[in-house]
Parts: sequence; C-alpha cells; structure tokens
Amino acid sequence: AAVAALQGVWENHSGAGDTYFVRGLDVIRSKGFGKGRVERPFTLRWNVEWCRIEWGSGKYVLDPPDGPYPNTAVWSPCAGQGRGFVWRRVSAGDGRGGGGGGANEAPDSA
Repeated sequence: AAVAALQGVWENHSGAGDTYFVRGLDVIRSKGFGKGRVERPFTLRWNVEWCRIEWGSGKYVLDPPDGPYPNTAVWSPCAGQGRGFVWRRVSAGDGRGGGGGGANEAPDSA
C-alpha cells in the first residue's frame, strides 16, 4: 500500500524546485529548469524485515502514509540523526503533472 501511495509526481516541500517522478520503486529527480535541468535516477527499496520503504539503502525511511493518496510523504533519517525531508504531491491541475516534494532537500545518494 505504501508503494502505491507514492506513485506520481512530487516536489520538494522546501520550495527548492526539485521534482520527483515515482513509478514503482523507481524515482527520477529533476533539478533546475530549461537547459540547466538535470535528472537523476534513484531506486527505493522495500525492506522486508522492517516492512518499510527506504531511500538511500536505509539512510531514510518513509513514514507511514496518511491514506491511499497522501498529499505529503515524510522521509525520516533511519538512525534518527540528521534531518529528514518532505515531498508534497503536485496537483494534476498545476501543469506539472501531479506529485509532492520535500521539506528539506532529498539526498543526492540512494
């Protein structure tokens, strides 16, 4: 259910301009605009032992979503150290295709 809840387009909640397109466990992060736009792929991981979605080989863990189609996705540091980040779902009517973003910037490593 958590993987299904993440599908779609998200943006960084901090307003950094990063967007994230999630399909299955694959994520494409886009930074910048126009010719300066840079895309980078990441892979989320389902941790069978802990029954949770992880980013960065367990560096961040997805907090359980609020329902089947949440407006935010909260990523917390797995070890409780450092800052997490939040994605905000982009609405289908804003011209960006629908999805959400992060409160702090998402990590550069998966």
